[in-house]
Amino acid sequence: MESAALFYDPDCGMCQRAANLLAHAGLTARVVPGEAETLLDAGVQLERFIRQIPFRTEQGQVAYGALAIGLALRTSRYVPVRAAGVLLTQPLIRPVAERAYRLVADNRSTTCTLKT
Repeated sequence: MESAALFYDPDCGMCQRAANLLAHAGLTARVVPGEAETLLDAGVQLERFIRQIPFRTEQGQVAYGALAIGLALRTSRYVPVRAAGVLLTQPLIRPVAERAYRLVADNRSTTCTLKT
């Protein structure tokens, strides 16, 4: 079984800052810069990575966007962070979280460029 991982766009300053913040959130999942080879090995769809952050579970399932962030937060050793992750993955909250995620992702100042 491989460890869970959240992949971020290393060319995006906002994504890098978020990854640094998550590195201090007690996650047991790895926070990894997304590079084409690594993403493909993890089963991430490159077309989706350009638009949405992916999270790969230990079982090899891949989720994207706000759900990915929620699942990553659920791996935290810190109860408040884990609780935020649980909240983001709840059926009633997910549509709102996805809209908020899409708003932020659509307005970031850089476009993902994968290096192959």
